Amino acid sequence: MKTRTLLAACCVTLAISQIADAAVIRDHYLVAERNRHRVYEVTRIHDQGATLVTRTFLIADTNGPFARVDVVTDYGRNKALTTYKLLRGSGQAATITVDLPFTTHTPTGHRDEMAKNPKLRDAAVPITIEGPSGAVVRGNHKEWDERGSDARSALGKELFDALDGLRELAGLPMFADLNVGFGYLFDDAKIVRKSAKLMVAFTKDDCAFDSKFAMPCAH
Repeated sequence: MKTRTLLAACCVTLAISQIADAAVIRDHYLVAERNRHRVYEVTRIHDQGATLVTRTFLIADTNGPFARVDVVTDYGRNKALTTYKLLRGSGQAATITVDLPFTTHTPTGHRDEMAKNPKLRDAAVPITIEGPSGAVVRGNHKEWDERGSDARSALGKELFDALDGLRELAGLPMFADLNVGFGYLFDDAKIVRKSAKLMVAFTKDDCAFDSKFAMPCAH
């Protein structure tokens, strides 16, 4: 499982690197259970620069804004970071950082390195999880099965339970980037690769919704 997690962290932006540099794309979705009971409303923001790509998810449930997730590939520093922040209760946050095994600093450079050296897909890279209250867990992705329980403890019950509730959402294709970090928090069998419980509808941008997260649209 950890090989797949690393592969996602290393390569999640290679397919979308064909999008023009400095592109900001917002997509808004309504998510419902199969009985058409609405459970989530989500804006996905893709912000791509020359050396930094951010996928931001603004997630609300039936009670309003619930969480914000930022999935970042920082080519300049060769790091992949996923930050989770609760928007109610204690407002706890956690960040998962993967040190990517590359020497170049652009999407094209990463793609070329991977093509020339496929063994990079299974490189022994460091993982750091910074949880609420200063809790930190470090390890190697190859040995992460031994650190999974430590990672869950570092997040604490409130934050971990909130992310546990989002596993099914991550099983929808447009939200699959959520699973990049989930691979270090949940056992492989608990990661939802394809949701059978939820359906999604693409809608027009909702600037009023985004404003609730302090990320208003430009129109």
